[in-house]
Amino acid sequence: MDGNVGGADRMIRMTVGAGLALAALLGVIEPWGWIGLFLLGTGVFEVCPVNSLIGRSTYVRPPRKAVVRKRERGGSSRS
Repeated sequence: MDGNVGGADRMIRMTVGAGLALAALLGVIEPWGWIGLFLLGTGVFEVCPVNSLIGRSTYVRPPRKAVVRKRERGGSSRS
């Protein structure tokens, strides 16, 4: 499956998700803070089912590296 979460969106999801989950773990906020695990997971795995449903994507494919091949030296063989 191709990713649909990338760039700043991914970093925000992971930061906010980790913060919410930590706050819920420490009891600072109500149990709804565990939704942070969903945000953290979508950031880590770069796939969000909600984005898939609405057809949204912030993922940008990295450019492909060019393959450089060395030319074989051909020609006469000296013995």
